[in-house]
Amino acid sequence: MCEIQAGPSYSRLREERRSPDGAIPMVRPRHLREGHITGSGQEKVSVEFAASYERYLLEPGDIVCVRSGALAPPALVRDEHRGWLPHHNLFRLRAHRPEAFDPLYLLGFL
Repeated sequence: MCEIQAGPSYSRLREERRSPDGAIPMVRPRHLREGHITGSGQEKVSVEFAASYERYLLEPGDIVCVRSGALAPPALVRDEHRGWLPHHNLFRLRAHRPEAFDPLYLLGFL
């Protein structure tokens, strides 16, 4: 029903690639709150870097979950998070057939 995609590996997303001056926000586990993504103003990557990791970028209707570390409830990706990059400690769930699958149902189930 869903594609599961972990965020880019830590070795690819080293700290020197992240900066508050970048254009594409990065979602970290601490940004997941009560089913929502809250903030992400501190760490960003360049448009060029994000373009090379297009398969990881978030789309509305995706659900992001914590992979390891302190657990937080999963969160639904909304329109304003389109194109954001998930941290390596997150994984993304994306419906194979979004027209036949309600991501809010899956979010509630999880």
